Amino acid sequence: MSLKLRKAFTLIELLIVGLLFSFVFAAVLSLQSFVLNGHIRQQRRQMIFVQTVYSVKLISASLLDASYVTMPAAGETNGKTLLGYFNTSPLDNVSKLLNLPAAAQGYFLYCVTSDGKKVYKYTGNVPVPVSMTPFYCGKPPEATQTRELLVDAGSGSLYIEWIFSRPTGVANVVHLDYRVRSGTEEITGSADMHLQKSL
Repeated sequence: MSLKLRKAFTLIELLIVGLLFSFVFAAVLSLQSFVLNGHIRQQRRQMIFVQTVYSVKLISASLLDASYVTMPAAGETNGKTLLGYFNTSPLDNVSKLLNLPAAAQGYFLYCVTSDGKKVYKYTGNVPVPVSMTPFYCGKPPEATQTRELLVDAGSGSLYIEWIFSRPTGVANVVHLDYRVRSGTEEITGSADMHLQKSL
């Protein structure tokens, strides 16, 4: 018996090898895509959580400088907007409390959009523009305003819930309950933030 020396592969063998190679290549790409997408989703969730913590600190700092708060009203327990003034008289919402430059007088407004996806901060000089009532969170700023996007959950499955309240009988405290949900992950917290001066 003699062995035949083959000099080439048959067409069937080449097709089978090509098919197997394409399955392995597709599986590797699919696995890489799955891992990369999971990593991107996790990074996005962590960014939202960091933005939330930053926002709570920013709100607390604004309240420390505030002269008074008009929204939420005293006793309100389900506010979606926080409106406060610094170096402004509560009697007319325009007069200065201290004789400081005009830049040291104004207002701040924090709000959550109706879809629960974004948190904004508006600031400006007093008086508050008439177009702010009724207020739509997310609208473009007026000429004398600035708008800052603090938290952006984007179009994914993230949801932000913020509730401002002012307990009855406590003049200089604003309470914030917040929750950020993403699938099964959630960050929740609350903060009692104090104004430097009595409301």
